[in-house]
Amino acid sequence: MSGLGIESRAARLALLATCVLVLAMVGVYFQGGRLGVDYVRTEQLRRHLEVVEGRAGNPTQYRVLSEWLVEKWLRLVDGMGVRDPIVSGFLSFRVLQNIVILALASVYYRRLGLSDFSVLAALGVITWSMTHSLFDSDLSFNLYSDLIFYLAAGLLVLLDRDPWLIPLLGLAALNRETNGLMVVFYLLARYRRGRGWDRRTIVIAACALGVLVAVYAGVRLALGPRALILPHGRTPGLDLFSYNVFRPETWVHLAASWSVFPIIALLAYRQLPSTLRRWLISIPPIWLLLHLFLAVAAEVRIMLMPQLMLFVPAAFIGLQGGGQPTGASVAMDAANRRGADPKPDGAA
Repeated sequence: MSGLGIESRAARLALLATCVLVLAMVGVYFQGGRLGVDYVRTEQLRRHLEVVEGRAGNPTQYRVLSEWLVEKWLRLVDGMGVRDPIVSGFLSFRVLQNIVILALASVYYRRLGLSDFSVLAALGVITWSMTHSLFDSDLSFNLYSDLIFYLAAGLLVLLDRDPWLIPLLGLAALNRETNGLMVVFYLLARYRRGRGWDRRTIVIAACALGVLVAVYAGVRLALGPRALILPHGRTPGLDLFSYNVFRPETWVHLAASWSVFPIIALLAYRQLPSTLRRWLISIPPIWLLLHLFLAVAAEVRIMLMPQLMLFVPAAFIGLQGGGQPTGASVAMDAANRRGADPKPDGAA
């Protein structure tokens, strides 16, 4: 990679691909080892079949996309005559998810201005974060697909491919309800000082949100009502919030997963591209509060999105002494300063 003493583009890509593959497998090695083969064969299969067969509770039953894909993958693996197709199929699907996450993250980080050194280090950090986010967790296919959708949305924004957010959010709505925050990412990125949002941005945001709501509502109507799952017997709202806040595991596991990267990211605030600054000060508080009220926060896999999307790239930009501007980041920063619309490299 550039700056690593490797001049050949093919060699640089081969190094990146090797790192992505190794890290993807390392993450699954730790998660699979923690769960154990018997768990994957029994409990993981049971949870998967509950969604596929329409027997899961609310909201799990409505998170159908990842389980549909897993079902297709399991049948493919079984048809290949692989030994122990259930275990092999589940774990290999997680490897594939990790590969896509790390590959998208590497492109996303370069677009934000990370150096090649920093990209490789950042991929190691997010793998480390994933392996410290396994408390009380199964393979959580829909959550890791959620990371894929968020990284893809971030890239579309940085590449000024805004209309593609509409079908992306429609697809994401089949996976998990938390994808609605992608619209906030988009609106924050396209806000122009002194001008607000132009008509194009408002139309795209409204269409994306409308498609997301329509798809998710359609899934709920098609599958019918389900009994609400009460995590640890706690009701979403103040009951779950107090449980999370006063539970030591919440903060211990969050510290293990996020480490010092939120602090470094905030210290690097002035060195960040303007879009990343807006995301950094707005998205994490919203994400944390929502999950304190609605989920068991000690299960910090649900907190991986801010780490991957915001804390890690912001921290490494600070550690390397500022970003290495790409065409997209230069155009977006210049547009923010002059209140104009950005036209990054490759934009239509």
